[in-house]
Amino acid sequence: MQIVIGLRGVLDLDKGGDLAKQLYETYTSIAASLFKAIGNKDTVAIEKLYLAMSELKEGWLAVK
Repeated sequence: MQIVIGLRGVLDLDKGGDLAKQLYETYTSIAASLFKAIGNKDTVAIEKLYLAMSELKEGWLAVK
């Protein structure tokens, strides 16, 4: 969860435009869902979030 919050924290919402805003919303949603899933010990939800974060990683690697 720290990584997702860190990613959200470094976004420049003023200069990043719509992409930065969409990423901010995505990171916020993932962090909230992860917090809830961990609290509920919901392994299915955690697995889905892992897949979502893996897709984000692949997207960033493609941009690189």
